[in-house]
Amino acid sequence: MLPGITNTILLGAGSVVPGTQTFTAGGTYSFVVPNYNTISFTLNGAGGGGGGSQGNDGQSATAGGAGGDTTVVFIGGALTAGGGRGGNRGLYRGNNGAGGAGGVASGGSINTNGNPGTTGFNNANGGSSPNGGAGGTGANRATASPGGAPGGGGGAPFLFSGGSSSFTQSGGGGGGGAYVFASYSAGSGPVAGSVISLSVGNAGAAGTQSTPINFGTPAAGGAGRIIVSWS
Repeated sequence: MLPGITNTILLGAGSVVPGTQTFTAGGTYSFVVPNYNTISFTLNGAGGGGGGSQGNDGQSATAGGAGGDTTVVFIGGALTAGGGRGGNRGLYRGNNGAGGAGGVASGGSINTNGNPGTTGFNNANGGSSPNGGAGGTGANRATASPGGAPGGGGGAPFLFSGGSSSFTQSGGGGGGGAYVFASYSAGSGPVAGSVISLSVGNAGAAGTQSTPINFGTPAAGGAGRIIVSWS
């Protein structure tokens, strides 16, 4: 029994003890389905990391890492809140890095894709996760802020100036994780007493900077989340 749970309701051979359990650390979990009249799952995918900017020929900035998918799988059902894509790197004398795409949602009664990150130069913010974390804020020649949990995309550095940085191309913000909600009544969802698989997406890693002292530092995305509630 989870602490603080009250209001036991009799149902068939077992009793229903209403409760909520939240999973916020990236990884895979085995969850024993409790007795329920109604059970719901709320998922946010993880946010992608912001991309780096490249300041000179021969230097190699990298794109941000993709955020992990958040999933719930049981016999007869599969919910997926996709992770946001990482922001692309900027290329010296080339193009600003495009923002990462938002994660894709599927399987629920409510499926909302994540918001994309923005392209660099004068704005390199991460995308937000619907009903979840805000995207990280881009920074002009400074350290960007990470995506908020759950699922916000990481910000990236941008260069809004001319002179010596006129050929330097900025990184793009990471995409936000998707959002999924699903609710089931007894008999239509996972079987009480069965063990189902829950997976919380890991945050997308920040890209790397070719010259971080001069051109700023990209940030990681926010990890995913699952909330299970039953009554």
